[in-house]
Amino acid sequence: PLCASVTMPFVPGSAQGTLAFAGAGRFQGPENLPLHSDQPVHLSVDAGRVIEVQGNHAAAIALADWFARAEHDDVYVIMDCNVGFDPRADLAWADNTVVHSFAGGVMIGIGNPYEYRPGGSRRSGYHLDLMFPGVDVDLDDMPFVRAGAFVPEAGID
Repeated sequence: PLCASVTMPFVPGSAQGTLAFAGAGRFQGPENLPLHSDQPVHLSVDAGRVIEVQGNHAAAIALADWFARAEHDDVYVIMDCNVGFDPRADLAWADNTVVHSFAGGVMIGIGNPYEYRPGGSRRSGYHLDLMFPGVDVDLDDMPFVRAGAFVPEAGID
């Protein structure tokens, strides 16, 4: 657990589809900066990697620029996700705790920050966490979250 969340890694290469990010995120490296988007930024994902960022507003441009500046291509790896449980979290803060633990939200971690770098550094480098509020989540084909609220069957109070 991290903060008030549960973290789950993706099986390498398994993530597939389109992420429509509208919420709060955090560039975790090389600089720690918040990111907000009211308009969806579409990230196309294939074989566990981001292959395209679509959008022409500020958040989409910031994301596309962040990917383009990376010095290694493992920045595109869909790494992990969190389901948040903290009802006190406020998306406006977009700090590390909020992007991991916003109640009923799902955080998608992008970038593989802990892999060996050819230069010998194990510094976190490029990593990005995007919190998706108001989503639907199924676990093992069972409803768990609907529109950002835990379903009664989830057993979460």
